Amino acid sequence: NSWTPYRTPGTWPDCDMLQLGKLSRRGPVGDERESNFTEDEQRTHFTLWSIAQSPLMFGGDLRISNQFTLSLISNPEVIAINQNASEARQLFRKDDIVVWVSAMNEGRITNVAIFNLGDQTKTVLFNFADIGLRGSHEVRDVWQMKSLGKIRNKYERQINPHNCILLQIN
Repeated sequence: NSWTPYRTPGTWPDCDMLQLGKLSRRGPVGDERESNFTEDEQRTHFTLWSIAQSPLMFGGDLRISNQFTLSLISNPEVIAINQNASEARQLFRKDDIVVWVSAMNEGRITNVAIFNLGDQTKTVLFNFADIGLRGSHEVRDVWQMKSLGKIRNKYERQINPHNCILLQIN
């Protein structure tokens, strides 16, 4: 978020490599090991890099990555957000909940990433009015690659600790 004021078209924050998969294989530091992130933390890690439009530099050994890691880094909808969105910014941070947004298709789609940074599962209520929308809108869960249908005014869901959700509101 600290880099947001310096963003201009053609620039991006460089959050460094994604710490996913098997790490330090002949690397500069430490013994070879799996990422210390839980699956929820790996999803959060990849989501933040994607919505912030940081380069997606994979830090693990792709040849021996597990199925979960491969499913993260090959989700075409998440990659499309990273590659095609604009105006990425943190919308707000309240206690352990952080919300980032970006736009796609000339503003017709709003990407919304909601992060639970806390150590407890939280029920999160996201009001569409926070992004200037009213009424019913088509909502898509990007990680699950499925439509949630038309939702009116707000979206509510539980988020595990250190996890996130990634939505597209059309």
